[in-house]
Amino acid sequence: MGLEKAELPPPNRLGAPARFTRWRRGQDLCLSRLIQEERRFEIENVPTGVGKTLIYMTKALLTGERTACLTSTKGLQDQIAREFPGMVADIRGKGNYPCYGYKDVFKGYRHLLLKAGRRFEGGLPSCEEGPCFSGEECVYKGARCAYL
Repeated sequence: MGLEKAELPPPNRLGAPARFTRWRRGQDLCLSRLIQEERRFEIENVPTGVGKTLIYMTKALLTGERTACLTSTKGLQDQIAREFPGMVADIRGKGNYPCYGYKDVFKGYRHLLLKAGRRFEGGLPSCEEGPCFSGEECVYKGARCAYL
């Protein structure tokens, strides 16, 4: 594409949410470099607070390429989903979703689950501990499963 610093319009004019009205120092150059790169995978090692999220989200918007972002904290996942609504699929591990398969099986045992320290939605264990994990059939598998 050959984008130079002076050629980049503000992020919000490139498809980023309206609140992103200008580039921080160096973001535009980093984005230009990433867009021009022909390699399939790119790694940018820049300090906290530079605005990496805006860079890779804008790159994904401009190129139309599928983009994966791995984060080390749930807080950062929440921030990305909040700042780029409707633009990301927030996927977390099985331990973050309640297992609805336990609803019927453990209906009368909620007090035991709570006593054992299970504090998930409705007192249910996570999908990590659900019937699917042990190979049992689950009526909630598919569209009604919080994890799948």
